[in-house]
Amino acid sequence: MRYGPVFLLCSDSERAQRVCRWILEWMEGNDTPFERTVYVCDDVDIVRKSLCEPLKEGDPPALILLDRASCGGPSFAAEVADGIPEAWIAELVDERDCLPLRSNILAIRSSARRDEWEEFLVQVLDECASPQWAQAIEAQDP
Repeated sequence: MRYGPVFLLCSDSERAQRVCRWILEWMEGNDTPFERTVYVCDDVDIVRKSLCEPLKEGDPPALILLDRASCGGPSFAAEVADGIPEAWIAELVDERDCLPLRSNILAIRSSARRDEWEEFLVQVLDECASPQWAQAIEAQDP
């Protein structure tokens, strides 16, 4: 079984390039069942339109990364999480930002190092391929 691609909303082109490179290198080095594609968008409206097509085809993204600074706040992450519950949603947050309050939205620091990104990817793409599986595993643990 193959899982969908990664979407990244980030208006900072340097950060977007770095994150894309790290994600793709991690996927290549870990023989993951995910589509080895990262779609980069720099505008919320473009992300909305871009997410429609894979959803219509029944191929939701595996991971959607939203740079909070590019979204204008946490409300867009909540909208995406509500609309695509089978995908991991994560916000890239600055140190001064509040963490997401919802359990189905993850956070990673915008300034995270490569090793922190790799740990994050192992947790969300290797250990549990979707939020629903993560919730099922948590429910089984005593």
